[in-house]
Amino acid sequence: MRYLSFPIATPIPLVSCGNLINETAWIHKERIIDTFELIVGVRGNVYIRQDDEKHVVKPGSSLLLLPNHQHGGYAYSSQPISFYWVHFQLKTFSILDDEEGLKKLNGIGKNPYSHMSNQAVLPLFCDSVPDSKLDILFHQLLHLVSDPVYSTLAADYTLTSLLIQSTQNMLRSYNQNNKESANSSTFEKSLEWVRQNYTTNVSTKEVAARYLYNSNYYSKLFRAQTGMCLLEYINTLRISKAKTLLYQTEARVKEIANEIGFADEKYFMRVFKQIEGISPTQYRNAFYKTHLNQQ
Repeated sequence: MRYLSFPIATPIPLVSCGNLINETAWIHKERIIDTFELIVGVRGNVYIRQDDEKHVVKPGSSLLLLPNHQHGGYAYSSQPISFYWVHFQLKTFSILDDEEGLKKLNGIGKNPYSHMSNQAVLPLFCDSVPDSKLDILFHQLLHLVSDPVYSTLAADYTLTSLLIQSTQNMLRSYNQNNKESANSSTFEKSLEWVRQNYTTNVSTKEVAARYLYNSNYYSKLFRAQTGMCLLEYINTLRISKAKTLLYQTEARVKEIANEIGFADEKYFMRVFKQIEGISPTQYRNAFYKTHLNQQ
């Protein structure tokens, strides 16, 4: 894995951004650009090649395209797709190999208040899970571009916050991977199963039995590894998906609640407000102006 490292002491200049949505077969065009481009998957699989490296951008995964490199699609996306994209410029940056990148992340993690905290460190490709904080920052960035304030620095600062959050996610993943746990491999498998089935009535007892854990032990392990109980984690996944549906579809709140696993609309609204601080309708109306590429 390679990493991009760059200073963030001053805001990163935004060039352009948007949210591409396509309901039919689609493939990325071939091109060479003179800016950096960050792509984050929202829906479906997008097949993009940079030089000779092929990647599948899934929901939550990210791909950094470098300036002056050939990139384009290598296969059609047959299912509906959506992804965020943002172009930005860097005057100073470094491309790090796997060892150098992990060393820099380790330095930031050990002393977050050192000079290294003025750096962003992002993998050129990261196959992760959807992150609600990134989703919010992209949404705010798109709104600022479509309904600009008096200073373009607002968008630059929001972009910089987005890149800092991406580094934070990478640092969290790095720290989790370095935790010594005899059960880490099995636990990660159980976590992935929860991610795939969060819209159903998943219980601690069910997951524990599936992966041969004692129910009480799994409950304690889950909190130690994630910082929350299973239900809190599931609700976080559900609300993250709900936010995407709120501003990318015209579906009613009740329909969204049912789609993500809430049988009770009022309970969904209560959980949404507990996590986000506002109601689903208020969230939908908060940042309604976005730059959509509908192809």
